[in-house]
Amino acid sequence: MDILNTASTYEPENSEIHLMKASIYSQMGAFKNAIYFIEKAIENNPENKEDLYMNLSFEYQNIGDYTNAIASLKSALIINPENNDALYDVAFCFDQAGKLEESIPFYQDFIDKQPYSVSAWFNLGYVQSQLGNHEAALEAFDYVTIIDETFSSGLISKANTLICLEKYQEAIDVFFKSFEYEEPDIYTLHYMGECYEQLMLYNEALEYYQKSLKIDITFADSWIGCGVVLEKLGFGEDGLKCIKKAVDIEPQNIDFQIEYAELLNTMGFLESATEVYNQACVDAPENIDLWLNLSSLYFENNLSQKAVETIFEGIKTNPERIELYYRLAAYFFSDGYEGKAVEFLKIALERQPEKKQDFTDIVSEDLKYEANQLVDKLLFGKA
Repeated sequence: MDILNTASTYEPENSEIHLMKASIYSQMGAFKNAIYFIEKAIENNPENKEDLYMNLSFEYQNIGDYTNAIASLKSALIINPENNDALYDVAFCFDQAGKLEESIPFYQDFIDKQPYSVSAWFNLGYVQSQLGNHEAALEAFDYVTIIDETFSSGLISKANTLICLEKYQEAIDVFFKSFEYEEPDIYTLHYMGECYEQLMLYNEALEYYQKSLKIDITFADSWIGCGVVLEKLGFGEDGLKCIKKAVDIEPQNIDFQIEYAELLNTMGFLESATEVYNQACVDAPENIDLWLNLSSLYFENNLSQKAVETIFEGIKTNPERIELYYRLAAYFFSDGYEGKAVEFLKIALERQPEKKQDFTDIVSEDLKYEANQLVDKLLFGKA
């Protein structure tokens, strides 16, 4: 820096000196100083401003100033509308700022001016997908594949969007189309397995889960997929082994623990299933699905006292989770302890009355009328 300061006394408007200073300040973590010198370089460099605006955006991102980062990216895109990195980073910055929806008008305006921009359509599809607007995302990805049918990322994103829309056969067809331009990766093969599983084509699902495992034997998600479809095909023991492999690969993955426990229970290994659930409850006590599932397992096997004790334990760790109070009330009501049921049902209804079905859905069919009557009485005073 001392050398650069000396150099700048001879050439104070030399943009290369400003950029070297900015680079050093950035490496030192002095991002605001880096921004100052990049802006000085922009003032003195009429030729290379696109890259400078990209660098400026990066430094603004370093300090969490995503508004100015977006403004810098827009400046880069005015110079070069085909700057794909800038188009992607706009969505990233809006996302980091918690304003992802605000990027939609930007992309739509950009597309009005550059209607054949594959990157703009692709990023618009990404944004719509992130926001859960899957129909709009599909429309954007359709344009991507119309403009450039060889763009494999567009095809794969379109297929994944079709999965979100539960159009599984269409997704499979699009995945196959993408194979013409790019070798399928482990994720594509896995998602194809999921599509076939949803279509109840279990042999085909197994084939694609196994293909993904040939790429990476430690890909736990596909071991889960194999386990699920093997059980559907009548090979429960083999399915258990597959799911156990997934659990061994990712022992902290609670969803895998749940899959393993549920399959153990389905196959009649109640004691083993409860052991898995109990350990999972120790490992992740904040996960209320564990407490609810374990209690259901006990309740369905006529172990009502254990079910109630489990929910009480869950409430100790998660006193704010109203689902647990509804479940406790349902167990007491089902066992004929209406007074106890009312005690916990009142708490739940006072805090989150919109979740009342968490109570009525659990009780058996022959008790549903009385359960609904009780809810109405507590909510509205109806007899």
